[in-house]
Amino acid sequence: MEEAETVLRQYVEWFDADNVFVELQQNLVYGDTRRNRRLVELARQVGVSVVATNNVHYHTPDRHRLQDALVAIQHNKSLEETHQERRPNSHFYLKSHAQMTALFREIPEAIQNTLVVAERCSSFDLTRDLNYKFPDYPAPDDHTPLSYLEKLCHEAALRRYGRINWRVRKRLNEEFRLIKKHDLAGFLLIYHDIIQMARQIQIELGRSDAEIPLEERPPGRGRGSSVAMLSGYLIGLSHIDPMEFDLSLERFLQEDMASVPDIDLDFP
Repeated sequence: MEEAETVLRQYVEWFDADNVFVELQQNLVYGDTRRNRRLVELARQVGVSVVATNNVHYHTPDRHRLQDALVAIQHNKSLEETHQERRPNSHFYLKSHAQMTALFREIPEAIQNTLVVAERCSSFDLTRDLNYKFPDYPAPDDHTPLSYLEKLCHEAALRRYGRINWRVRKRLNEEFRLIKKHDLAGFLLIYHDIIQMARQIQIELGRSDAEIPLEERPPGRGRGSSVAMLSGYLIGLSHIDPMEFDLSLERFLQEDMASVPDIDLDFP
């Protein structure tokens, strides 16, 4: 615990005591109760709060066998061979408020502090509270980041569709309007650069062909709400054509955005 105390005091120095919480978990595994008691004692010594969290790996207890199978597949072993890697019981599921309260009945403040953390997260704004600004993008000569993004998208749209019909044009115009409003052009172009680097690596490894357009065979697999963005599809951020599947743009871009957009990229 000496090392844990050293780390915890370092966090307090960096973030202040009010912003540091010691996480407690109760999965009904041998040692959980003893560990939590020691962590509560440590938190009190250092002068920080504790908070209960739910270590979730499946949504209901009956799904634990499926999770066991997935862990075995991940390690390329049989179920019998993955005893150490698998969760020790079926309690790693999404518990209700009542269940969590019962598990932490001896430490009620750990449950109360979940609301404190949730309220802080709900009101936090990266751009306002940390003065975060999206990084600038060094666009080519005679281009702004937005005009360069528009150029890339129009060229890709012509390759992809043969011509830019009214549906594609309307969708792109709406996306460019929102991208300009929220100043996201440089943000998207940085992702495009990441995609280009990943594609170059795949070409060097013989897993892709330089003659095939990026939008036709992107190196990664987009997921989440960003796949609804046509401009993202055209610059290689996703393999899913939102026009083909009639995906709503509002899943990713809205007039009033409460948080920084999130783009997930998965590379096989």
